[in-house]
Amino acid sequence: IIDTSLVKLFRLNNTLKTLILENNNIDLNFQIITNILENNQTLTTLHLQNNNIDSTLFFSLAKTLEKNTTLTDLNLDNNYVGNGGILYLANL
Repeated sequence: IIDTSLVKLFRLNNTLKTLILENNNIDLNFQIITNILENNQTLTTLHLQNNNIDSTLFFSLAKTLEKNTTLTDLNLDNNYVGNGGILYLANL
């Protein structure tokens, strides 16, 4: 389960480059993920496959990604992002 301890981990760790959170039902804790991305300067890869991320959560993620300059690999397979979400991300 994802909780605030993960946010604390990222504040203390400045070397972790890859985070894989597949199949975690993140929709319940999505604000924690956006908080991590907003403040992290080392993470380059984030995998969020199969997490019930819908278009509303995705747009929240996309707004956070506008501020994050280090993430280069994002996997959102098998979520509910929709065509509008994909187009929005492509234009970032």
